Amino acid sequence: IDEALATLGFERERRSFTPHLTVARVSDGASPIDRRSAVETLIATPLRRDAQIPVKSVSLIRSILRPGGAEYERLVSFPLGRSPGVEAVERVL
Repeated sequence: IDEALATLGFERERRSFTPHLTVARVSDGASPIDRRSAVETLIATPLRRDAQIPVKSVSLIRSILRPGGAEYERLVSFPLGRSPGVEAVERVL
């Protein structure tokens, strides 16, 4: 993605890529009981390192930080397995 965007004039990302998956967010206003419950649920959930998750598309998401929490807007999705073409990228720009 970084390489493709660079050809369109976007500056390359200088930070190294760190893939991650956000499994939970706890709001600043959550009570101590709710926070503890969230942590206990995550700890009690077994992790399977051999789990496979089929991925059918990649989406470009905009994060909008608001006082009440982040809002997310899907700008465009790219199905995997076939080329979406440049016109899909241009819709975002």
